[in-house]
Amino acid sequence: MAEAQTLTALPPATQDEIRRIERLLAQGTLKAAVEKAKNLCRQHPGPEAEAIAIRAYLARRDELVGRGLAAEAEAIAAFVRERFANGTAALEAHARRLAKAAAGPGERLA
Repeated sequence: MAEAQTLTALPPATQDEIRRIERLLAQGTLKAAVEKAKNLCRQHPGPEAEAIAIRAYLARRDELVGRGLAAEAEAIAAFVRERFANGTAALEAHARRLAKAAAGPGERLA
């Protein structure tokens, strides 16, 4: 709910662009989502643009890992850590979510 309130505080064009990026992410069109997110960060810098950009980069990173492109995936992770103030925290939280999902519903992580 807080996300929706934040989104409505943005100019309509920015809201529309964030929605387009979210649709691309949902469709799995990750390279295009990253490109649009990069443009959004340049044109309308701020926490909302950074948050959607991080989501796009992490989704693209996961896609590259799944395709066996570890070096490219690590390059994206390094970029996220360097470019975004909360990039390292986002990567760590993402890794925890992936580990929890891999552990399954009945297993606990140490």
